[in-house]
Amino acid sequence: MTKVSFDTTAAAAPSAKISREGSGSLTPATARELGGKLFNKFKDRELKDVVIETIALEAGTVANIADGFLRASYTFNKYKTKPQNEGPQAVTFTATDPKAAEAAFAPLRTT
Repeated sequence: MTKVSFDTTAAAAPSAKISREGSGSLTPATARELGGKLFNKFKDRELKDVVIETIALEAGTVANIADGFLRASYTFNKYKTKPQNEGPQAVTFTATDPKAAEAAFAPLRTT
């Protein structure tokens, strides 16, 4: 399962940027779907640590994207014999107000 964190800046360059212009009007469901798609894209590229810049988005939208990302990262490997690419192990969302994003994410956190 991927470790999710929120910050105002990140040590590494962003792996992806989500802006208001590109995101249109994101409902909670479409934001979660976007988070899942981002996870799968990074998994295909075999990235382990990911930074997603979400500065222009509201805290609730960032939280829903993080929730979708986290849900997509779940794998059940107990009975698999071949090692699987588990995708990114850590993701940092850069947000204008990381504390608000973390607070909005807290009730959504699945684990």
